[in-house]
Amino acid sequence: MESVPAKGRRVVVVWSVVGAALLTTLWTLTTTTNYITDTRIKQVGSRSTKEPCLSPEMRRRLAASLTKLQRDLRASHPGVGERWRRELHKVAATLDPRLDREPLRPATLVCPEHHNGTKFVVEKCTGAPPLRQVLSVVVAARGWQPSRVSRVVRALNSHYNLTIVLILSDGDPSPVTDRAVVVVRQDAAVSDGRALDDAVSRVTTPYVFLGEGLGDFSWQHSALGRLVRVLDRLGGQGVAGGSHRDHRGQWRHGCLQRSLTNYHATFLSGYQHSGQECMYCDDVLGPVLASVGLVHRVPFSHALSGPALYRDWHTRVTQAGYLTLACPDVMFFLQEEATMDASDWQAYARQWSLQTIQAHDGEQYSFTCREVAISCSDLRKKIASYLVAPCCREAIMAGITVLDTFAGQHGLAYELHHGSLLGAVKLAAFLPWDFDQDIYYDCKDRRTWESLNGYLKGRKTGCHVRLSSARRQLVLQCATFFVDMVCRSPLTGHSLPAGYRNVTTWVEYGGRRVSVMANPGAAVRDQTGPENLRHAQHWRVPARPAAGAWRPCHTPATQACLDHHPADGSLAFSHPPVCLP
Repeated sequence: MESVPAKGRRVVVVWSVVGAALLTTLWTLTTTTNYITDTRIKQVGSRSTKEPCLSPEMRRRLAASLTKLQRDLRASHPGVGERWRRELHKVAATLDPRLDREPLRPATLVCPEHHNGTKFVVEKCTGAPPLRQVLSVVVAARGWQPSRVSRVVRALNSHYNLTIVLILSDGDPSPVTDRAVVVVRQDAAVSDGRALDDAVSRVTTPYVFLGEGLGDFSWQHSALGRLVRVLDRLGGQGVAGGSHRDHRGQWRHGCLQRSLTNYHATFLSGYQHSGQECMYCDDVLGPVLASVGLVHRVPFSHALSGPALYRDWHTRVTQAGYLTLACPDVMFFLQEEATMDASDWQAYARQWSLQTIQAHDGEQYSFTCREVAISCSDLRKKIASYLVAPCCREAIMAGITVLDTFAGQHGLAYELHHGSLLGAVKLAAFLPWDFDQDIYYDCKDRRTWESLNGYLKGRKTGCHVRLSSARRQLVLQCATFFVDMVCRSPLTGHSLPAGYRNVTTWVEYGGRRVSVMANPGAAVRDQTGPENLRHAQHWRVPARPAAGAWRPCHTPATQACLDHHPADGSLAFSHPPVCLP
């Protein structure tokens, strides 16, 4: 039998580990974005809540780590540290509200349900209003076959006399139905987003069902009252969808998780948390139900049509602070599963300034600056709040490529220093919050470097070398960037042991082999001072905070905001970013 002192020691160790985890988490929150003191007020429906200045992705990763620690603690030490487990859950639920399932109120708009030991059954009640007073339907059916339109409308109205707002084009015939249908005709030139907003504006009930892609409808399998109940218990502050199947018989739950960071989007099929037998999602494929007030507060984009419209809307719903759920027991029948090709994802990428997308079906897409309307001009102003886009970083790296090629052809030595060297050491790439490059060259080679102009002109690079009036240095000037070229004698390679001097120290830098100072780690530490491995904005940015924090972003919804990213570490700045759980 284990001795009492040994048990006591184990308890102390366990509590110490949990306490350390909590302290580490809070320290991360504090140092990353001033979690304790720097908050912004965010409107969520009719409520005002204080939201920590952390991206949803970062909060959710931290919440997932705390939840795992909580579960491990419960499994390993079931009788120890109940108070610590509660504290862990409290912190995790603060980071990710989807973990906190307690504030559910009784449903008032539909009758409650209970599980009778065999299945869920809806109770009989007298207080709930008729469903037609609670719920209306909007179906965007432009271009549908008339038989499909009539089939869907008849099925929707087979049990309840719901108001159905049907969006048709000018040439589409009206559906065959014995019930009243509000037909809204929109010219084909009108975007799906504008047509949907116009249709929802005609709805007078508190909830609206958006029947995207329906091929048929069954009240037996698609219980809209269940979705109303789920959202009603959440106070209407969310969107609820269901699973779906197609004519081939394939069924999917339709729940997607989404990450937007560093000009990259990842969509994954699956869920991390659940409540009310529904999955918490960032996006739902297929039809959804929402409060009309939510759709008014987060309208559809009038610039988009097709499936990109819904990916964009779900993104903005999430960023507005609303919950999204998929209830797998509510199954919708689709004409065909919604798919997105490169043009659909490009439309979404333009809305969110994305260059790469990993789609939920496993496909990956890449777009140029021009394709997604990203400008690389005036980077010095942009780095006050945003990361430099990968396509702009690649343009900046072209300057180093030109210099490296020229140096190789003429037997010249050079070394990255200061900001460029810092990026090479920390990220193996150009710092995405910098706007220029820095090299040392040997002063004895100045005349040769000045001849670089002829080389640039011959290759039509649009760049030229000029003499800086400030420090008598050379500057490689290009359309959107420049490289400061400072002479130094001698370069640092002379300090290496004799057997190593014949090869310049080099690093992987944005996928290129680039020369650096002899001991790049030591040079960075000396040049940039204490805490140089923590990130700091460019020294030209006004009112920049100390290393380990970013300036607040001017437009918090933008995925490229610096303060959405950790101010320490390298993995989040890879492309695509590596996000650890």
